[in-house]
Amino acid sequence: MSGLLVITAMLVVLIPTTSSDALRHAETWDRSGEYHWICPGPDGSRNAELLTMEIPVGDFQRSMMRDPPRTSTFFTSAPVHLIDSSDPYVLAVAEHIRSCTEGCSDLSRATAALWFVQTAILYTSDDALYGTEDRWASPLETLYLGRGDCEDTSVLLCSLLGALGYGCVLMDFDGHEGVGLEMDGRLLYCETASDITSNPGQKDPSRWGGYVVWREGDSFGPGGAFASALFAWRELTDRVAGAL
Repeated sequence: MSGLLVITAMLVVLIPTTSSDALRHAETWDRSGEYHWICPGPDGSRNAELLTMEIPVGDFQRSMMRDPPRTSTFFTSAPVHLIDSSDPYVLAVAEHIRSCTEGCSDLSRATAALWFVQTAILYTSDDALYGTEDRWASPLETLYLGRGDCEDTSVLLCSLLGALGYGCVLMDFDGHEGVGLEMDGRLLYCETASDITSNPGQKDPSRWGGYVVWREGDSFGPGGAFASALFAWRELTDRVAGAL
């Protein structure tokens, strides 16, 4: 039709599983309360460490039944509201990391936090863990299960780095989450969706695109929700512009 541009849009709505269904599915997984991980030493060594930490099942169940957004929505496109550096189990892990890294530099200690997430938490899909295509987990839930996908492990690492006193950001790459460690005026990318160790800054995500959607100390409201809403709007406008 001359002079008339017709745009057809299709809205796809993902209906998430209920919290109770996700809980029932998650409780089928065995867990030991032991976290075996690799810690960098001050001399460049790689040391096998063990943290034993029992998280009561009641704490896990109550966390699972909380209903903040657990999947992407227009106003919450990334799990920034689940980052929690004050969670007591996050603080316990952070203290364990401190004790294992005495005499280490700040970069080595931050690397230890990344290696803990990479080697103590097994990468596992949401479908396997919760029986649904997408569900975001709190740090407590990821630690309880000892498993998680890229969103879960990135939320956990941001929480740990904050508890250790390091600046960090959560980065969204349109379907993938990662963490940036802010240190010495640099932003060092940390890939959490891995069961093998890599150092901050070892991997370069620049070719993927993506945005910073949360920064430690964000003042945009609870959990950086406003920053996430801005990201959702920017992502939507970018996609619409690309479709025209």
